[in-house]
Amino acid sequence: MKIPYPISAIIFDLDGTLVQTESVHCEAWLRVLAKRGFHYDEHWFEQWIGTADRFLAQGVIDEHQLSIPRRTLQQEKEALFYELVVKKNQAFPGVEAILEALARHLPLAIATNSSRQDTEYVFRSTPVDRFMKKVVTSSDVKQLKPHPEMYLLAAKQLGVAPESCLVLEDSPAGSEAGTAAGMYVLGLCSSQPKEKMTAAQEWFETPLEGMQRILELVK
Repeated sequence: MKIPYPISAIIFDLDGTLVQTESVHCEAWLRVLAKRGFHYDEHWFEQWIGTADRFLAQGVIDEHQLSIPRRTLQQEKEALFYELVVKKNQAFPGVEAILEALARHLPLAIATNSSRQDTEYVFRSTPVDRFMKKVVTSSDVKQLKPHPEMYLLAAKQLGVAPESCLVLEDSPAGSEAGTAAGMYVLGLCSSQPKEKMTAAQEWFETPLEGMQRILELVK
């Protein structure tokens, strides 16, 4: 897949791409599950990066054959996540300055598997949404990444053709979603190794490197 010219818009994943919240999600889940007697570590959480909380909760319930509702686990985790994520700015260093520069050139959007409420809590301490024309969350679609619905909806809301969009993603599911939507995907290897990010067209070690590459392409 070739880089689209002209580039009409840029669509970003949120957690692990613009903001350093994967570790906050991880801490919240590990603490909640530990209280219930299930002791996991950061390595265990890595398999769930880029997926929605509902899937992680159901995975734990299935593994331990629990009789509690999935939503109960989610609510316990959400309460702790909201408490932790608002304590400090979670943006990766240098990201906000580049977003400000990019927003002067092209419309920007976020497409995240997180819920609308999760993103609103993130934006309380880290208001990267001020640079965005649109924010699409799991609350807005029927199909989550790796299905392309979220990215296609973002392009539609921006009023641009999907094939004219750039995507920045840090998860295999997100990279697959962007590519399936016909978009050019820049993949980050900061959350998952490159061998798991095969759906991307370019790869970068850090979010800042990916952002700098996008800035080069649109100038």
